[in-house]
Amino acid sequence: MKLKSIFLLLTCVACLWSCNKKDLSDDAYINFAKQLEQAIITGNINEILTAFDTEAFLTAVTSGLELDEAQLNTAREYIQNYWNPAQLKIDNVNSGADFRFIKFYRTDQGEPRAVFRTYFNGSIAIEDFELFHTKDNIKIKDAFAVISGIKWSDDFRQQICNHLNIINEDVNHINKLILVNRAIYEEQLEQADSLLFYLLPSMQNYAYARIMELNLACLQYEYDHVQTLATSFLKDFPQYKSTAAFYLMQSALRNGLVDETNTHIATLISLLGDDPIYYVYSAWAYQNADAYDYALQSLDSAINYLPGMFDLYIDKMDIYYTLHQYDKLTDILYLIDERFYAGQEDVSYFRKRYPSAEKNENFARWIQNRQQNAKI
Repeated sequence: MKLKSIFLLLTCVACLWSCNKKDLSDDAYINFAKQLEQAIITGNINEILTAFDTEAFLTAVTSGLELDEAQLNTAREYIQNYWNPAQLKIDNVNSGADFRFIKFYRTDQGEPRAVFRTYFNGSIAIEDFELFHTKDNIKIKDAFAVISGIKWSDDFRQQICNHLNIINEDVNHINKLILVNRAIYEEQLEQADSLLFYLLPSMQNYAYARIMELNLACLQYEYDHVQTLATSFLKDFPQYKSTAAFYLMQSALRNGLVDETNTHIATLISLLGDDPIYYVYSAWAYQNADAYDYALQSLDSAINYLPGMFDLYIDKMDIYYTLHQYDKLTDILYLIDERFYAGQEDVSYFRKRYPSAEKNENFARWIQNRQQNAKI
């Protein structure tokens, strides 16, 4: 069945349920989430744009703002021009990211939610989509970004306030937090730490600031310190269990604490759904603990489910290089040649990354074969 036909079928099902019940069945929402996943993976932008409700999002964005009609229209126009999460996800997938639907659930109030995950080169986004249904179909009105701890609407409210030159204490504070976040992203940790040091005393009631503190602590301190911060954070913000669990997992794996890493993975699975990406995190924990056999086993499991993730093959080669197992390292190079586009620039990249491997006969032969193929 063509994708367009599937969406038309879903619309009919949604209409039928909405006419007879207050809400749709779980299966209807799950089918919608699966179809959205496939539409994004295959790049059918025209088929999924209607899944995102601009007016519902506008209502969420402008909540708490006193805007006149002209400002409201400006905000609407801004959202129409710049809010396109579907295209963003498609662009991620086209760049090699793995995007997938991992869980449907309902809140304590019965509101439907769908959790989606995007992974690319070690970077991850986990987003909890808020769903609702109209008379005719299912819609997405907002999403909570688990790792950053903010909603899409929170992010756009800040953008629109800046766009409309609305200045208040919240806007000023969050603009400064954005600078902290940028410094962390650019690995300017001392600058981020200095900025956050002056902001935190006046921002203890801002979840975004406290999450930034957790993020930065994961990169700088031991696991016990992060655990203390997370405990304090959850006392003030108990609704952010998944966010705290993610940063506890990150801290544990960075410190090579395998049992703690797997404990937090189990928590994340219970909250957000099972996901093969957790094999990657387990592998990193084992690798940091010098438990290389277990790390390789976890990476093999991850590759089995995520064969298109190039960085996982690099992780395996890094381990083989550490163990001086250059023949096995070279076997993966040939596997990469089979599964991915092989550019001549790869030769210089791998020679630079694995200089000692050049003494290995098989590695040298791989280089020679690559160079000969380039001449053909």
